[in-house]
Amino acid sequence: MSRNIFLTFDMDWAIDGVLEDFLSIIENNRLKGTLNVTNRTEVLGKKNDNLELGIHPNYNRLLMGDNIEESYINILENIKKIVPEAVTLRSHALSSSSIIVSKYDELGIQYDLNTLIPAYSGLNIRPYKAPANPNVLVLPFIFEDDIYLSHKERRTLEFFLSDEFTAPRIFNFHPIHLFLNTDQLATYENARPYFKDYKMLKTFVNKKNYGIRDFFLDLVSIAKSSGWKFKKICEGEWK
Repeated sequence: MSRNIFLTFDMDWAIDGVLEDFLSIIENNRLKGTLNVTNRTEVLGKKNDNLELGIHPNYNRLLMGDNIEESYINILENIKKIVPEAVTLRSHALSSSSIIVSKYDELGIQYDLNTLIPAYSGLNIRPYKAPANPNVLVLPFIFEDDIYLSHKERRTLEFFLSDEFTAPRIFNFHPIHLFLNTDQLATYENARPYFKDYKMLKTFVNKKNYGIRDFFLDLVSIAKSSGWKFKKICEGEWK
């Protein structure tokens, strides 16, 4: 596989202060990446050629029976209106089905990022055409920050950039975990009541232990020094 890194991010309704912090990380480190959007915000109205915008539909209320007035197609169409140019999609909670995937290309979606196959799985991981829609390419990703935090044994940064496995180096992070520098899931859960209160949220930022922001910045530093290139999903040579 080529030595390219694809940084993807799930917005998850992050407030503007958290998004501005995220954008500053991208800009200050001269990175390229793909942000999957959940809602409208003026912060993302600023032109940024290095950041591709995808969509991040949420079917959770539908699946839980809390929303019987909306269908999956309504959810897809409404979020596509926020980012009409989007060609990339990852659903909240990685929710998917063949019924949903069969509609993707009608909405201009070319890349499905719903399949997490951890780097340590031992599999030879490659993109493949979606069984329910050959016009859509499934791009498995190898790392997600909250899953990484849930493991007692955590692989080193060097492992994710090593030749110990074969896979596109697609990583997934969340702006809220970068902002909080989440070191354990309890840090995130303790801050949850203040997700809409930027002033209070800042008081929960982890400054003592090695966290996701530290991991992310070290990943960027090591990758750059080793000659890896950062690309948006839409720039990948997938086919």
